[in-house]
Amino acid sequence: IFHMDKFLPGIAKLYGKVGDDAGAQRIVDAYWHLWGPDFGNFEVDREQAASSIAQADPGMLNLWVALTPGGVVNEPLAVADMRNILLNDEDLDLVSTHKVVFPGLEDTITVLRPRAIDAAKLMFRPQMQFGEVIMFSTTHTPHSAVKLLGTPCPGRCSAEIRLLMVDSGATGQRS
Repeated sequence: IFHMDKFLPGIAKLYGKVGDDAGAQRIVDAYWHLWGPDFGNFEVDREQAASSIAQADPGMLNLWVALTPGGVVNEPLAVADMRNILLNDEDLDLVSTHKVVFPGLEDTITVLRPRAIDAAKLMFRPQMQFGEVIMFSTTHTPHSAVKLLGTPCPGRCSAEIRLLMVDSGATGQRS
């Protein structure tokens, strides 16, 4: 299932708001109890964090790393080219955003239905080796593991690291 970890318009809609800024603010509200102390060390406040997310400046990134000994044979991570994706969150046949509740954190995920990605160009790195990384936008890139037909499926191991980068401005450092 193709999904987006942080689809800002969908997050805003789920919480009764509209737009990228509202979606970004909801992410900051949900995570600030975890992020606040670290960002405080760099004089980054909630508004700067939300602006960085909403403007993708630099924003939220996803690092997907292959951890399969010998490399990924099947079920690689595929990312979708956004130019042919239908992301109308008014049409539940295309996309829907859902709450995902963890102890101490209410998060979200946005699921793209098959019709939303029918015309999409899907890209993946064949036979990724242990330690190779794909980096992409957490807020703008649908992604999923995909089965490669006619290829053995011995399983794979991977990790996803999501991070928020902001320009602290006050110190001129990236946080």
